[in-house]
Amino acid sequence: MGRLDKYFLTEPMPNSHELDANGKTTRQNIVWMNDKVLPEATQHFMITWYEQSVMFCPGSHVHNADEYIGFVGSDPENPQDLNGKVLFWMDGEWLTIEKSAIIYVPAGVPHCPYIMLDVKKPIIHFSGTPDGHYEQSMPDSSESPAGAGSSRGNLNDLISYRCRPPMPGKDTDPSILTKIVWLDPSEMPGSPYIELAWFKKPREPKPPTHTHDFDEFVGFVSSDPNDPHNLGGKIKVYLDGEWVEFTKSTVIYIPAGMEHCPFVIEEMTRPILHFSGGPGSRY
Repeated sequence: MGRLDKYFLTEPMPNSHELDANGKTTRQNIVWMNDKVLPEATQHFMITWYEQSVMFCPGSHVHNADEYIGFVGSDPENPQDLNGKVLFWMDGEWLTIEKSAIIYVPAGVPHCPYIMLDVKKPIIHFSGTPDGHYEQSMPDSSESPAGAGSSRGNLNDLISYRCRPPMPGKDTDPSILTKIVWLDPSEMPGSPYIELAWFKKPREPKPPTHTHDFDEFVGFVSSDPNDPHNLGGKIKVYLDGEWVEFTKSTVIYIPAGMEHCPFVIEEMTRPILHFSGGPGSRY
């Protein structure tokens, strides 16, 4: 076992959800990260596939940490199209999501359930917090998800449908990489950052080796919900002086100050979902 193996996380979150009438789980968990799977992790992240309409997380709750919750479409050629609809309850209101989006849920704000409707193609769902051991509890109010509305203003202002703005000289050719959605404190003050994109072709080594003053995670996930742990490609990542190669859906945890990158996508048989995230520090 190599010294860096612990930072390459490939196991799915244990599936505790009920089976549908055909004996199939209502969602397909892919990978997760928190202090249970990596004790030094200061963040929590999970990602999963939904292939059918379903109601999840039937009770509203709150967390002691900020959270982001995302829903993105699975078509790399039309990444903003959710190919379905999500109804998401937050702070007394039902929000309707019909495009790839990230919802910022500040600490203490009651949220859930959410309902997947009219699912035409699989929907990718993810969530995370900048706290690797966040807590969940019931809201102080006994108000049900049929509440009369939020007192926090327009909750739609907490939804990001945006992609990262163009970065002259740094953006990858769009025939190779297509941006999906992005959340960043520069656009939504107080939020963590998270960004998702599709790789559609192999890419040469990029970006240059660098470090951050915060813990970061970087991930690569299969685009096939029927084979979610097989990446359908081969990727090499430079981390702390070593090249590490992998072929499974993976989230890589990168502690603050650790040198990382470039990464190179050497082989691909299908598109690969790529994401990166971190706490509320400007990336």
